[in-house]
Amino acid sequence: MKKAGPGAIAFTTITLATVLMGSAHAQAIYRCGDSYGTHPCPGAQAIQADDPRTPAQQRQADHVLRRDARLADELAAARLRQETEADRQRAKGAKRSKRAAHAPGNSTDGWDELDLDEKPESPLFVAREPAKPRGATRPANRHQARP
Repeated sequence: MKKAGPGAIAFTTITLATVLMGSAHAQAIYRCGDSYGTHPCPGAQAIQADDPRTPAQQRQADHVLRRDARLADELAAARLRQETEADRQRAKGAKRSKRAAHAPGNSTDGWDELDLDEKPESPLFVAREPAKPRGATRPANRHQARP
């Protein structure tokens, strides 16, 4: 008696799975309220669930499904590579800025982070009280009427 090779075993397995899947499609499907199943319940409605597509359409849909799954896997792998690289760059930048902050001669006033040729002589923003208009006087008591 001859032993079956791996190719014959794979072919038999695929053929058997195809036959079993085909018989699964022939099973009746019942709607019981908001759920569906292969066993009827009291008041169940039989649902026609045959696939009206031709074998060529089914193959095409299967091909598209496999292609989309492959593309999704590729996109997920690319996203993970980008996230890993971004994490690595962030860690490298954090080490560099930590070293630069502790280097001698670095100021802590924040101007080194700006890309300026030289520091301005005055601060960028100064809060001042608005000037009083000329000739305006304030009443001594707000509740007093003005003359």
